[in-house]
Amino acid sequence: MAKPSTITKLHNHHYKAVEMMLRGLSKAEVARKLGMSRQSVTHWSNHEPLFIEEYQRRFAEIREYSLKGHAEFIEEINGKGRELVDTALQCLAELMVDPEAQGSARVAAARVILDRFANEPKQVITQTKTTKNGEMSLEQALKLVK
Repeated sequence: MAKPSTITKLHNHHYKAVEMMLRGLSKAEVARKLGMSRQSVTHWSNHEPLFIEEYQRRFAEIREYSLKGHAEFIEEINGKGRELVDTALQCLAELMVDPEAQGSARVAAARVILDRFANEPKQVITQTKTTKNGEMSLEQALKLVK
């Protein structure tokens, strides 16, 4: 039978135990570091309302900070990703209309943009007519898109 609650106020060693348990230490490791028995730490974590309350409060606090940090991290990554996508699309758009670029590079740039923004880019690919060196002019590619 479990002993009745004996903790009326948490002491420094209780707070240390909570912190160690939240860091993933076992009850035996916590007890060893505090110089106490494993049974005492087990009793606190299973039967002492003040200890259990503190552990749950700290766990919820850590979880909240973790989730907030995760959300901010994702938001930052998404922002950077959008910037990179915008830059990449700008680069592709410039390549696509660059008269000095090889026709195949210009068409490849157009295909990447179409793959990103059009529903059926494969239709354009299957309908392409190339020159004897395997390239297609930008004008031909644009006619297929229209």
